[in-house]
Amino acid sequence: MEQARRRSEERAQDLQRRGHRGAAANIRADGYRLLQNLVVRKGDKKDRYFVVAGGRRLAALNLLAEAGEIAKDYPAECKEREGEIATEISLAENVMREEMHPVDQYEAFDALAKQGKDIADLPRGSARPKPWSASGWLSPAFRRSFCSSSAATT
Repeated sequence: MEQARRRSEERAQDLQRRGHRGAAANIRADGYRLLQNLVVRKGDKKDRYFVVAGGRRLAALNLLAEAGEIAKDYPAECKEREGEIATEISLAENVMREEMHPVDQYEAFDALAKQGKDIADLPRGSARPKPWSASGWLSPAFRRSFCSSSAATT
């Protein structure tokens, strides 16, 4: 039983590391800029802050710093919030996000393809199209119908 628990923990850690590498690849691809800032709260000691939202982004920045791609004191945009609402902010960031509508996803990947970008060239860990979204078989009429039927059910 202990061995199974350890294997499960190792798999979870591996998934987490791959997620951090994917986030690092996205940061690298965008010129080492964050798409979203980190949210921090003051710590007990002077000039000490704790990240309450953006831990994955921070881990990705740390990977880039360890690889020598950015300085260890690389400036990252942060928003400071009071400690009392830190849990609420973290929860909001991680639970309240919505996935992109499938038709919007199709159209975004289609626009990238029309710009001559190869989906295979997207950084590892980036959004990937669903198998149907890159195939190009969604007609405009189907997309309109899908959007209107989806809107009716929400």
